[in-house]
Amino acid sequence: MGSHNKAAVVVAAHEVKTTGVHGVGESTVCSETEAGTIAAALIAAQGLTVAETQVHSGQPPTSWTDLNLSGAIGAQAALVLVKVYNPHSSSDYTYAFRRNGDGDNSFNVGNFNASSGQIVHLSFGFFIAVTDPSGIVEWRAEAASGSGTTVDVVAYLK
Repeated sequence: MGSHNKAAVVVAAHEVKTTGVHGVGESTVCSETEAGTIAAALIAAQGLTVAETQVHSGQPPTSWTDLNLSGAIGAQAALVLVKVYNPHSSSDYTYAFRRNGDGDNSFNVGNFNASSGQIVHLSFGFFIAVTDPSGIVEWRAEAASGSGTTVDVVAYLK
């Protein structure tokens, strides 16, 4: 059975169960175990891979610079969720990602969207990036925020 069909069977099986919770209709609430089973089936069907792999540690670049993610995702085009840590003790900084080779230079301090945004000092931010076929993105920061800046690949879709 293909992974899409398996996910459909798992979800369909859940839909016919009654929760038994007062005030909640059928197929509205499920146990953590059921939720885990459903989530795992849907994740497998969609090809989401959880990576949790650090791909950078050090100063962030202040101009568009390649960041090779292939060690975490392989040499392939993918939609990637990355986590960035801003180690600066008192300043918030803007970080941004774009596909390798993309000439769009729309980096603006304080610009907030899925691929760029400001991270509060001593905090993490999450961004969506699209890699080229070699698994490379470009990224930059508003300023050199500190040698403790880290970038982790959290998950990716092929």
